[in-house]
Amino acid sequence: MVSTLESKLRTLFDVPDSDIPPEKRIQHLGAFWPHWNLHKRKCDKTGKEIISVFRPECPYPVWHKDEWYKHANPPKAVFDFSEPFFPQAEKFFKQCPIVHITGAQNENCEFTDDWWFSRDCYLCHS
Repeated sequence: MVSTLESKLRTLFDVPDSDIPPEKRIQHLGAFWPHWNLHKRKCDKTGKEIISVFRPECPYPVWHKDEWYKHANPPKAVFDFSEPFFPQAEKFFKQCPIVHITGAQNENCEFTDDWWFSRDCYLCHS
């Protein structure tokens, strides 16, 4: 049911064996992986309705890819090394816009994510 490598890793990290088949485990994990879902939301730059892997309540500014390519200019990061790094990094990241979908050289594929070199695709997601 599990590969030799997985068995060795389970032994190394003291993880008990699973009686759930690998195909079912990946389905279960995928149900909670945020980038496997698409959400209707607004572009934080223009207010335009978009379909994105990021939920509407995402704490980061999410911009339509066209706006992101034209206007994304993240603020300069200035870190105070006498302070903890991660709270500063979180504050910085919440100021930086992220693109609503990934992909390149698509034609008429507005509602797809992680989709590449395609034409006339709708709600495709890899």
